[in-house]
Parts: sequence; C-alpha cells; structure tokens
Amino acid sequence: ACCKLGTAGVEANVRVFEGSWMSFIGTAVYSFEGIGVAIPIREAMLRPADFDRVMSGSVAMVAAILACVGLSGYLAWGPLCNPVVLNELPAGNGRTFLVVVYALAVCFVYPLTIYPTFTIVEHRLFQQEFSQIRKWLKNLFRLSVTTLGVLLAYAAGEKIEMFVSVIGCVFAIPLALLVPPVLHRRMFP
Repeated sequence: ACCKLGTAGVEANVRVFEGSWMSFIGTAVYSFEGIGVAIPIREAMLRPADFDRVMSGSVAMVAAILACVGLSGYLAWGPLCNPVVLNELPAGNGRTFLVVVYALAVCFVYPLTIYPTFTIVEHRLFQQEFSQIRKWLKNLFRLSVTTLGVLLAYAAGEKIEMFVSVIGCVFAIPLALLVPPVLHRRMFP
C-alpha cells in the first residue's frame, strides 16, 4: 500500500464515508477480541503491578498499527479494496509466501485466543471427576467448536467483511466494553 501510495498517490475514488461505513465499527471492535487473555497475562507477569501500564501501551500500539495499515490500504486502493488485503498483492511467489505465513500465524494464534473461552465453558460443561471419557468429550467439544468456526468462515466467503462486522457487533462489543470493567472490579474489589 505504501509503495502504491508513493508511486500513484491517493486513489481518485476515496471518500470519507461510504454507504456501508457502519460495518467499520463492528470490524474495529472485533480486532480487539483478545481481551479474554488479559487475566492470564496479568497472572503470569513477574510484576503484576505493571499490568495497567503494559496493557494500556499494548492496546494503544495495536490500535495505531491497525489504523495505519487500514488507512493506507484504503487510501491506496479506494473503495474497491478487497476486505482481505492479501488479495490486493500481485500474484507471484511473494504473495504465496505471505498467504502461507498468514495462515500459519492464524493456526498458531488460534489456541491462545480460544483458550479462555474453552476454559470457561468446559468448567461449566464438564464438572465430573477426571476420566478418559471426560477427556475425550472435551476434545470432541473443542473439535466441534473449531469446525463450526471454520465452516462459518467458509460459508461467509465473499461476505467476510460483513460477517466479521456482525460478529464484532454481537459478540466483541460486549466482550470489549462490558467484560473488562467487570473483570477489573473482580480483580481489584
């Protein structure tokens, strides 16, 4: 995007607000869906008293990076910009490499982001004593949730931008705006 901006300048069709600009809100909030790992991170810190400063700085840095990348992509390609920015890259080995690296990154980050959800839900679903049956039921539950997520993403296909926006509005807004104050009250009574 930066190279295109440097050579061709800002796309002629760029407008401040498009007709579907409201989908931005859900997508923006969805990008902060990792808030569920805040408590495990705080508990694992060497100096938990530094948590507020580290968390505030991290969120500000991530917000700035997301804003810069998103804005530069939109300014470079305009409203015709594909929601999946990797699709805007020219075909070739570089694009293939980046797609593979991105797919690997998603595979490696997924367990970290889904762990708090699994921990909370499994605690309520599987309350019996440890057994092989319980272990396999938990594995089956994890496989089912993951498979459902993959199928939903596949079904969303070309409408992935709207799908992410709806998920962000329905699930991530409560997670980003309601859960942190509740967790803060619980951590610091």
